[in-house]
Amino acid sequence: MIVGTIICYVLGTAWFCFEAKSTVSGALSICVFPFIPGDLIKMIIAMLIGPAIKKRLR
Repeated sequence: MIVGTIICYVLGTAWFCFEAKSTVSGALSICVFPFIPGDLIKMIIAMLIGPAIKKRLR
C-alpha cells in the first residue's frame, strides 16, 4: 500500500508541476502533505480489517 501510494504521489506531483507550472515544493505542499495523515489512517484500517474480510470470504 505504501509503495502504491508513493507512486501515485510522484505521478500526481509531476503532473501538477507540469500543468500548473509549479515548483516541486509548492506541489508537495498542495498535493501531497495534506493527504498523508488520511492515507496513513486508511492504510492502517485496511491492514486491521483486511484479514478478517479475507477470512470471511473463504
